[in-house]
Amino acid sequence: MATATYTQFVDAVQALSVTGVSRKYEEPPQKFNTADLPCSFVWFPSGDNAPLMFEGGRQFRQRSLDLIVVYASTALTADAPFTATITMMDNVETALSSLSVGQSKPNWSIRSQLYLESADRRFWAVIATINGTG
Repeated sequence: MATATYTQFVDAVQALSVTGVSRKYEEPPQKFNTADLPCSFVWFPSGDNAPLMFEGGRQFRQRSLDLIVVYASTALTADAPFTATITMMDNVETALSSLSVGQSKPNWSIRSQLYLESADRRFWAVIATINGTG
């Protein structure tokens, strides 16, 4: 398996099917509407290229990006939607378990947080930081 380019890494994550997500953005959106939820998008990738000490200085590329799933909108005074958060975390993890890109199986961490606050709404997200190597 060859080293994944940034484009291949982003494309592979964008192609994931997360249960419950009704809209996928190809780029981070400028704003959200409640009708667009749940939606997903990939945040800008990062990476590095660390040389290995064997095999004649072979390069070992690392890729990282965030898959962001905005899944709920609440009033400013409402609590975070706990049950919906846990469900979406499970859905994201299930989708990630099928991800294969680069020379090794990617690893990830998943968290939830308030993603955006407007004048009258809060938008909640599950964010998966995905790391691939090779």
